[in-house]
Amino acid sequence: MHPLQLISNALLAIQSFNNAFFYQYAPDKAMYYLDTNHTVKMDFWKWAEALETLEDTYEVTQDSDLKSKISLLLNGFTDKYGSDWSWNNYNDDVMWASIASIRAFMITGNSSYFDLSKRGFDMAYARGWSLDLGGGLWWSTQNGSKNACVNGPAAIAAMHLYKVTNDTNYLYKAKFIIDWQRSKIYNFTTGEVFDHINKDGKVEGGALTYNQGTFIGACGLLHPYFPANNYSAIASKAMAYTKNIESNSHGLMPDESFCTDCEGFKQVLARWATKFLKAYPEYQSAYGPWLLYNAQQAWSVRNPTTGLIWEKWGKPTPNGYLNGHECANGPAMVSGVLLFTNGTNLM
Repeated sequence: MHPLQLISNALLAIQSFNNAFFYQYAPDKAMYYLDTNHTVKMDFWKWAEALETLEDTYEVTQDSDLKSKISLLLNGFTDKYGSDWSWNNYNDDVMWASIASIRAFMITGNSSYFDLSKRGFDMAYARGWSLDLGGGLWWSTQNGSKNACVNGPAAIAAMHLYKVTNDTNYLYKAKFIIDWQRSKIYNFTTGEVFDHINKDGKVEGGALTYNQGTFIGACGLLHPYFPANNYSAIASKAMAYTKNIESNSHGLMPDESFCTDCEGFKQVLARWATKFLKAYPEYQSAYGPWLLYNAQQAWSVRNPTTGLIWEKWGKPTPNGYLNGHECANGPAMVSGVLLFTNGTNLM
């Protein structure tokens, strides 16, 4: 059992986040504001990822209030964005929402959330997968590039659907996606996941934490079903790249504030890296201290008044304006480490 203080820290981190951005606008519906000024609602994928961070904390705390909020937020999500997401041209957006929805089903048992996840995945896969460039999913309906940000999440969504349905079509879709990603936009030597391959076959863009994270997560989910492929070792190589190359000399994960979408990338890495270590304890000695250090750093920069944790874990979180996307990273990191450690010497 985890020390109660550490669970309370995880709860405090997500409660501070909810205090700043959560708003219940109907008896059965809620939303996340994009920023502390409450100007607009979070957009599609940011809302889905904030919901996943809430789900992360529920999984390690089993807090009933968080469970209620998961339903409220997904009901609000469909109220805002509908249950047919074919209007959204970005296949990655749909895959993020599919993951958040299937996880909500697994937590609440509400079958409508399963239906939502399956419908979204099936639609995006049908329009996104092609044999151009050897396979893989297109990033958007413009078919301009095949990106890590859609293929990794698609494999994760497929694995969750397989676990719920036992339909091996989902298992093999996940496998084919990751095998394609390994062959086209992954460096076997270094563990770097490249951003995308364009329609002309040119690989472009370097590693980003969320792409490393979903690749790690998908490989970890696949390994038990295809042990001969050694997916866990492939995931470890990607983890090593993130730890040794992307992070600074102290091991601090990078600031990714160079675009508004990028500011929330670390929550994805935190989620799947910590889940990987829970599933594969043989890698905890190699990567556990690094993830613990980042959780400690995130906790240490909390704003003393609001409790919010911004994206830059090497500097104190300021007062004033903050956006919710970047503030979801910290709660994901602080709760995630509880999956594999009792938190000795942490926080």
